[in-house]
Parts: sequence; structure tokens; C-alpha cells
Amino acid sequence: MPRDPLSDELRAFLEESVHSYEELEILLLLHERREGRWSIDSVAAELRLPETLATTALAGLHARGLLERAPGEPGKFWYDPASSRCDAQIASLGRTYREDRFAVVEVMSASALGRIRSSALRTFAEAFRLRGPKNNG
Repeated sequence: MPRDPLSDELRAFLEESVHSYEELEILLLLHERREGRWSIDSVAAELRLPETLATTALAGLHARGLLERAPGEPGKFWYDPASSRCDAQIASLGRTYREDRFAVVEVMSASALGRIRSSALRTFAEAFRLRGPKNNG
């Protein structure tokens, strides 16, 4: 049986912290080139992404503590993970992505499907939530 290139810890990190392919590409780019601050348009140009996708991805990574944003420059981001352990996981993720891109994409796809199913089930359950009697007044 082939060995899974993603450890359980790396798999959990990926599922919890990286929610889109754009986020993955941006995180790995800023990890590899951590020397400066990146504007939304420079990230978008480097990865050939629409600025709207880059903006959403950068905001998500910032919200999860993987990037930092300058208070006086809200459109500037840089790589700044919450801990050295998180930095090591991102380095491992980068190596795994370079060596076995399919394994990373497979985990991300399964994770995305899980989030979609969970959201659909919540919406369905809310549609059938019992409500109090109607007031015909």
C-alpha cells in the first residue's frame, strides 16, 4: 500500500487553514518570498489571478493568522504565521505540493466538499426548524 505523503498533522492543518487553491498558491508564494510586503495587485499579477480572488484569499489567510496586514496600509500583506510550528507545517506543505501536487489537491477537494455538504445540511435543517404557531391577527 502506498504511503500517504501528507501526515495526519499536515492534513489537519491543510483542512483547517487553507480553504481554496488561491489561498494555497498565495500562502506558498509569500512563504517562499518572505522578504517584503505584498500588495494585492502584486500578488494577483505574480499568480495571474483576478484581484477579487486575491483580495478574498489574502483576507482569509490573514483572518486565520497566517499573514499579517499593515494597519496603515490595509492592502499590504506579508508572511507571518502565528508560530514556528505553523511555519514548519507550511514549509512541509510547500515541499509536499512540489513533490506530489495531486495529494494536496485531493485533500483540498475533499475538504471543500465536506464544507459544502455541512453548509447544505445546516440550510436544509433550518428550513424545517419548527416554528411557533402563526398569529393570524
